[in-house]
Amino acid sequence: MAKTTIPRRVSLRIYIPGAFVANAPIYLTNLILDWMHLDISPLLGFLDIIGGSISGYLVARKIGMGPKVVGMRLGLTSYLLFAVLQTISGTRQEILMDILALLGFISGAMLGARYWEKSLEDMDREP
Repeated sequence: MAKTTIPRRVSLRIYIPGAFVANAPIYLTNLILDWMHLDISPLLGFLDIIGGSISGYLVARKIGMGPKVVGMRLGLTSYLLFAVLQTISGTRQEILMDILALLGFISGAMLGARYWEKSLEDMDREP
């Protein structure tokens, strides 16, 4: 099994770009659905998980930490960025959608980081 070096202290310089990547599917889909005059609310949880998974995989690959640590830190950072961008754009939703977004970002980031960890284990097993 390949050992990865784990930095003692990971700064926000790694998590903030990951948060932008996690929010990208939401805002890209929102642009398309706004153009078609449709609501994004039914897709919000699914898009949070997709964006969180992509960013969780990339951040875990970069820093080499476990899925729980990456998921919690990246999920919370992604949600904070989501809340700030929603407040700036004036499209804040009710509390239920915020909870759905928070859980989607955290679970998606954990899922992506776990996928990275699993791919490392599979690479170590191959001859």
